[in-house]
Amino acid sequence: MIKLFSIVCFLMFAGFTYAQNFDCCNTVSEVQNTLEGDWLLKQDSRNKIYRFHFEKGTGTVDVLEELNLPPKAEHTELNSDFEITESTVKISREKEGFYIELVYSFGSVKEQIKELNNKRLVYGHGPSRHVFIRDGR
Repeated sequence: MIKLFSIVCFLMFAGFTYAQNFDCCNTVSEVQNTLEGDWLLKQDSRNKIYRFHFEKGTGTVDVLEELNLPPKAEHTELNSDFEITESTVKISREKEGFYIELVYSFGSVKEQIKELNNKRLVYGHGPSRHVFIRDGR
């Protein structure tokens, strides 16, 4: 019975370990260092750059319009009622793994980071899943 319990515990631990795919990081500081820089939301035609920056454990993400838009780029209205251009970023480590929390003036969103390396960031699941790729320009 104890042997069976040990096997079940091992399999559950292995499942939690593989729920995140990190080639880079074991600490919150390493996650922040890997996130720092410019990212593009995969399969997004809005030509926005997401710039992550961390200083003394506190982070920000700026949403920047790309200046060299193609001629037929999607038009975005500058006077829209609601446009997020900056938010605070908090990285935490919990039992299940690393989490990213984006804090806006109207509230916050916290999602588990599923994959992180120097070229790709995936967090959330289902409809709130976001896939970013490093801006290599």
